[in-house]
Amino acid sequence: LQLLLVLLRDRITCGAPRARVRQLLLQWLAIKDTGHAQLVQALPIDLQQACGPYIDEVLKELAIYRSPSLAASGKYMLKAEAWRSFDPNSSLYTPLTKQKALERAGQAGYKPHWSLSPPGPLPPSLEPMRSVLATPELYMLVHHILVQVVSSSPTFSSEDLTLSALNLLALQLHYTKEVIAQSAGASCAADSGSRSGSRSGSSSGPAKEAVSLAAAALQGGSIAASFGPGILTLLARKAGPAAAASGVQQSGLVDDVTDCCAYLAKLGQEVLSAGRDAGLLPGAAAPHAEESSTAAAAAAGGHNRAAPLQSFAPAAPIHTPQRRCTSTPSPFTTICACSCLT
Repeated sequence: LQLLLVLLRDRITCGAPRARVRQLLLQWLAIKDTGHAQLVQALPIDLQQACGPYIDEVLKELAIYRSPSLAASGKYMLKAEAWRSFDPNSSLYTPLTKQKALERAGQAGYKPHWSLSPPGPLPPSLEPMRSVLATPELYMLVHHILVQVVSSSPTFSSEDLTLSALNLLALQLHYTKEVIAQSAGASCAADSGSRSGSRSGSSSGPAKEAVSLAAAALQGGSIAASFGPGILTLLARKAGPAAAASGVQQSGLVDDVTDCCAYLAKLGQEVLSAGRDAGLLPGAAAPHAEESSTAAAAAAGGHNRAAPLQSFAPAAPIHTPQRRCTSTPSPFTTICACSCLT
């Protein structure tokens, strides 16, 4: 899971040069206020050479400069709004530097679900990697972890595992929203082309597949038996009604998970609503209620309105190997590229 997150979210590892510089500077300044020379020297040589002209520009976007005094040298301090881009799961951090950054984030009013915001674009050569987000296997993996978390299984009590699964789900939902928006844009272009007499291709087929798969995973119940209880149901159980309405601002594992679950429940509803508005989903689906899916099918007089979603559930269960890995989650978690700042 950590490797997937590094590849799909961490723009320090997989990003354009300017995006890499921005995220590196932000993550370092999250640990402590730092001077200009120290920040520049900490950048990799290739980025110092390629991004030299706009390092100062990026610093102005992210931070406020505190002028030197007799007691201290001049340093940059993160702006309040920059904390929205802070990633506590960055591959830069060791456990110690992560703890330091989280303490400062809490003082700045950081909300855990901010880390689930959509990341910047990948370089064109790496963009095809995102197609893994619309696969049934990944939805089933996330769903399985959430089932164990909701049931308080001791096997899945790891903070990193729980938050990594929620982070992957956020990437899946953001990706699905993009697919819906692109499909709507293609449909508008096709309509315009038909009126002008020209022909254009349609991407509604792949888009409908991706959106239907997401809906099957989110709604669960009779729509996609392989998923069992829908992901929205699991999120609601973990977040609780009060948290789902207002979110949680305190720190700590339970509150972090609750806050993220409340955010994802809302995002999941937005995906379903957008899919229906774009004509990619039937309009009578009812998330959060497994029984309502069965009732909707019965009300259709034996014609299951959610039938298109069933074809995107895996035909056979995915068999998980019995051997358990005892190694560290990912080699990336032990790398500290900012040791010079500690």
